[in-house]
Amino acid sequence: MKDCPLAREDLVLQDLGTELMLYDPKNDSAHVLNHTAVVVFKLCDGKHSLEDITSEVKDKFKMNEGYDLSRDIINFLGEFKTKGLLRVSQ
Repeated sequence: MKDCPLAREDLVLQDLGTELMLYDPKNDSAHVLNHTAVVVFKLCDGKHSLEDITSEVKDKFKMNEGYDLSRDIINFLGEFKTKGLLRVSQ
């Protein structure tokens, strides 16, 4: 089975228009995501793989032909994981 990122359920989300603020009560920290990061984060539902997320983002945003979007998605997911905002479903 493919690994699918999963956001922590205890995060408090606040919509800021095109941005999203995530408050982590466990670490008493806040994180503001830009529009692209919001799209990626919302797909961290335990059902979307890296390939699925990349495809969804490609459909939502215009990309230059040949652009390696998966590297950017991996970076987003790495940041989310490093900050403790998600886990990986089994």
